[in-house]
Amino acid sequence: VDELKNAVELFFEILKDTGEIDQVGFVRYSTQAEMVVELSFDYDNINTDLLNTKATAWTNIGEGMEFARHELEDHGREYAMKMMVIMTDGKVNKPANRDPRGYVLEEAKLAADSNIQLVTVSFGSDADKSLMQDVADIGNGTFFNVDNGVAEKENGLRAVFEKIATRRPVVLVD
Repeated sequence: VDELKNAVELFFEILKDTGEIDQVGFVRYSTQAEMVVELSFDYDNINTDLLNTKATAWTNIGEGMEFARHELEDHGREYAMKMMVIMTDGKVNKPANRDPRGYVLEEAKLAADSNIQLVTVSFGSDADKSLMQDVADIGNGTFFNVDNGVAEKENGLRAVFEKIATRRPVVLVD
C-alpha cells in the first residue's frame, strides 16, 4: 500500500505541474468499493484520504471500476476526456458471488463503450499483471508495472503519469 500511496502522490504532483485543472475522484476498493471523493479539483483532499487508507487482503477491482465508471458517466464534464487510472497491489478476489476476473473485464468493456480510457498500474509480485494489461488494452490505455518500488521505477512511472496528464485532446465546440 505504501508504494501505491507514493505513486498517487507522484501522480498529483505531475497533475499540478501541468498547470491544467482536472477533476479527479477517488474510489477505494477492498471487500467492497467505496466512493471516497466524488469528482473534484481538490487534489490535496483526495491525497489525504488516500494516505489514511489501510490495506486489507481483499481486492474488488470490478466494483471499484463500476463506481468510477458511474461517477465519470454521471458527473464528468461533457467535453472533457474521461480517464480511469486503476492501481492495484493484489489479485482480484472479490466479490464472492460472481467471477471477480470476469467482472473486471466486463467493467473494462463498459468503460471503453463509454469512451473512458483505462490506465492500469500494478505494484509488486502479487499483482495480476496479465489482467491489468488486458484492462488497459480493452480501454485503449496504458499498462505500467512497478516490481521493485516506486523510488526505483520513479522515472518510468513519472513518464507514464506525464503522458496521462498531458494527453488532453483539443475539442472544438460551437
